[in-house]
Parts: sequence; structure tokens; C-alpha cells
Amino acid sequence: MQQRVVIDRLGRRRFLKAGLALGAGAVVGPAMLPRAAAAADTFLLVRANLVDVGVRPVYPFWESPDIVPSPTDAWGRVAAGTNVSVSVIVENLGKATATGVRATFWWANPSVAITPGTVNLIGTSPSAAIGPSSSQLLTSTTPWVPVIVNGGHECLIVEIDSDQESPTSFLPEDDRRMGQRNETVLGVDTHWHLPLAVANPFPDPIGPIELRVATRLVRNAGRLIGQQLPFSPADVLTHIDEPPAAAIARQLGLVVEAADPGVGVQVVDVKRSDLSARGLSDSDLKLLLQGAPGPADFGRTIAKIDLPGYGVADAILAFDHQAPPDAAIVHDFREVINGVGIGGKALILPPTA
Repeated sequence: MQQRVVIDRLGRRRFLKAGLALGAGAVVGPAMLPRAAAAADTFLLVRANLVDVGVRPVYPFWESPDIVPSPTDAWGRVAAGTNVSVSVIVENLGKATATGVRATFWWANPSVAITPGTVNLIGTSPSAAIGPSSSQLLTSTTPWVPVIVNGGHECLIVEIDSDQESPTSFLPEDDRRMGQRNETVLGVDTHWHLPLAVANPFPDPIGPIELRVATRLVRNAGRLIGQQLPFSPADVLTHIDEPPAAAIARQLGLVVEAADPGVGVQVVDVKRSDLSARGLSDSDLKLLLQGAPGPADFGRTIAKIDLPGYGVADAILAFDHQAPPDAAIVHDFREVINGVGIGGKALILPPTA
């Protein structure tokens, strides 16, 4: 299953170039996508979403379809205590070959504000050359061994360097050479509390930090399993408001419903963490204050937390880890400071049937 998904993702250029009729008059193809960025000498990209062509800032940015763990189950979940290969699909949208392209991979505790001080190194890939208008899968030479210490939810971070260009920011929302993806670890107790890290990446207190959640139900989500699709079922669920995934959802009869925000998510405790949110450059901090173009409504506020400079706290969340038989639940947790979205985490609960 996972091998097929990787092949499908690498072949998505052919899929988008040709266009794919999906019934009910829906067609996925170039007409539904924004124009590609103007060609540069090299233009490396890790996509933040299914229609990403490198325009930054971008929001949300924490569910990159190009970060690929393997092996996984049908819903993209990894098994605790096993060696998981982590890879990234890197595109070169420029007009020249990119040489010495290398990916560095990290994992982080579940968080709505990830900084260099809160990540753990996994490893790096061998260097490669990527021709113009081409893509390549880069894989860490060191496997990731997921552990269930955080409610079974982790984040993967990827940074791309090359001889021609390197990231100028650690923020995936502002740098196309950075990527982030949430992962669920199998083996979670259905009553486990999730510690979701909330962080103040600034050197001084900046006012109340809001933790918000927006939730949707996706009826008939089980129909995604076993389909020959260019995107994984998890990517369809998290990007279902984007044209390629929306067209697939219409064809399969998936129905998206807004849910009572959080569907019972409750903050049962807030605990200070020993972690530090240091590490972002002054230019990154300025970008954070400017914000990315987020939604008009970030969701329901479930906690307000005051933190000192570089402070980190775990908001301990209680909720049912199982979705109903006929629907998937997608929680979008977001950190908001003074009306600006700082970061977020998507949590997918697949249907139990």
C-alpha cells in the first residue's frame, strides 16, 4: 500500500498534466491549479498542500503531502517501536539542474508551535541532483523509531539544502524548502490524554496564547480505502477543501460536515514543560508577527495560556480517540497570538468500520 502511494505521488505531475475526470462534471487538472512560479535557475519545493507551487507565506502548512513515512497502514499511521523510513518528494520548478540536494529530517512532540529548540534529529539523505521540472524522493539514511510518549502523535520536519539554494527560514509557512507533517502512531489507548505543546517563541511575554480547535466530520471516508488515487486517504481528508481532494471526495460520495468544535475535546490540565522554544532567528520572529493568510475563523478557543519568553507548556487534552463507524473526524488545533496564527496540528481519527 505505502509503495503504491509513493509511486502515485511521484506520478502526480502526469496526473495533473492530463487532468482526471472524477464524475459530476468535476475535473482535476491545470485549470484548477494556480499558475506556477516564474522559472528561476533552481526552485526547490516541498509542498504544503496539494496545489502548492511555492508561493509563500502559506497557511495551513503542517500537513505536507510530500513527506512520506513507510511502512504505514492504510490511513498513513506508523507503528511504535519499528524502524520507519522517512522520505520527502522534492520538486525543482526551476530551469536549471539543482545539485547537491540533501534533506535533513527531524521529529518533534505534538505541538502547535515548533522551533529549532523543540525538534529531535532523525538523519539526512544522500545528496542528489534534480533536473528542471523534475522531482525526486530523498530518504534519510537513519530510520525513525516512533515511540508512544505523547499520546501517539508526532510531527515530522524536513529541511532541503542544495549547492544553489538553502532555507532562509525555519518556518515552513515562509520557506518553500521546509516541510512539516503530522503523524499518528498506532497502539494508542482510546482514553489516552494528548499533551499538545503550546510555545512562546519570542524572547519576552507576548500576551495570552490561545489554543483553538476547529473540527469537521467526513462521512463515508471509508470509501477512500483501496482506491487508485494520486493522494493518500489521509491527504484527501486533511486537504479536502482543496480542488484535487474535493473532486475525489465528490466522486466517492464523501460528505463534509462542520462539527461541534472539538467534538468533546477538553483541556484537563496545563503543565509547564522543560523544553525551550528558542532557536528562531530575528527575521523569523518578525515573519511570525506578520502572520500568514489564515482562515477568517481559527475555531473555538479551548485554552488561554500566559508564558514567559521561550516558554513551553503542555495542554493536556482529553477526547475520544475513536471516530464513528461511518465518518472520519479531523481536528485542526491552532495556536493564535494576538489574532495571528502561529502554528497548528491536524489530528485524523479514521472511521472505526
